[in-house]
Amino acid sequence: MTPIWRQLMTTCWLCLLLGAVISVLGGVEGVAARDQSSGPPQAKTAPKIIQVQTGAIAAGGWYRGGFDAYEKMAAALGSEPTVLERVGFDIAPQTFRRLGSEGYDIVVLHSSGYAAAALQVAPEFPKTWWIVYSDLSTTNNLKNIAGWAINWSEVGYVAASIACAASKTGTIGMIDSLPIPAMMRWAGGSQQATDESAKVIGKQCEFRIVWTGDNVDPAKARQAALSLLDQGADVLFDAANAAGVGAIEVAKQRGVKYVGGVVDQCQQAPRSVTTSVTMNFDVAYQQMARAFKDGQLEPRIYPLNVANGGIKVLPTFCNPDAKTEARTREVIEKLSRGDITVDTKRTLKPF
Repeated sequence: MTPIWRQLMTTCWLCLLLGAVISVLGGVEGVAARDQSSGPPQAKTAPKIIQVQTGAIAAGGWYRGGFDAYEKMAAALGSEPTVLERVGFDIAPQTFRRLGSEGYDIVVLHSSGYAAAALQVAPEFPKTWWIVYSDLSTTNNLKNIAGWAINWSEVGYVAASIACAASKTGTIGMIDSLPIPAMMRWAGGSQQATDESAKVIGKQCEFRIVWTGDNVDPAKARQAALSLLDQGADVLFDAANAAGVGAIEVAKQRGVKYVGGVVDQCQQAPRSVTTSVTMNFDVAYQQMARAFKDGQLEPRIYPLNVANGGIKVLPTFCNPDAKTEARTREVIEKLSRGDITVDTKRTLKPF
């Protein structure tokens, strides 16, 4: 065989060998790409999500505020903002099991009253993240449950401090709804603020509370408000969700002051509402979206309080009262610095 033919054959063998190597490497690279794209559940694109609410979004307040923030969360994740309304605590376990079986990646439970059912159902659906807003006392060491927990004790403390500062009779009244963790801590914080009112805001106040056993019926909140006025209260506030509109109507009709809650309620009663202690829904829901998207969502409790902006008082009071506003700002500053310690274990029950 001539040297030229020997050279050509050698070149062909090298081409075949090189082609085989490229083919193998391409296959390995393809497998690596597929493995990388599968990732952990919380890192995938456009997760299937749903929010569960105890009431109707159209009722406004807690429901509307939470849904608006949830819609922004869905947009950040590129997901469809599916929502399930009017899910009572009594049917929560079976409802959650249905959602788990439908393959949702994230189920956001917009009430602390759902916590017990979430802890019960979460182990059955380990591929679903169960997120409880607005209170969760424990994760029970489960790997797929997290809570964004409002310091409801601080909410109550601030609301009662404002009411006390605005009161002329020295008696304030709270309309509370259901004995779920959030509402009981809200009441406990309010009672503590009243007990400490002489020291903290410079005037002694008396605290009154009426439970309605309901968070959607305005008529029950109305009756509770009337009862509190009969007991001498001249400033009211509520932890009654949608039902609270009934109490605000009483304040408007009787010409007494009111401390709004959860969302800005100034427009509901411009002459009665002093200011509002609001929940920063956007902060919490954006944290949820960011943690999931970045693969950093952890099975723990994320706190929301005055210091980190999870709880706020309106920057401008609805009805300017220099003394009340100054005392309120002082309470906020002391809470932010840690000069006031609110007992988060202090609760009140309707029995």
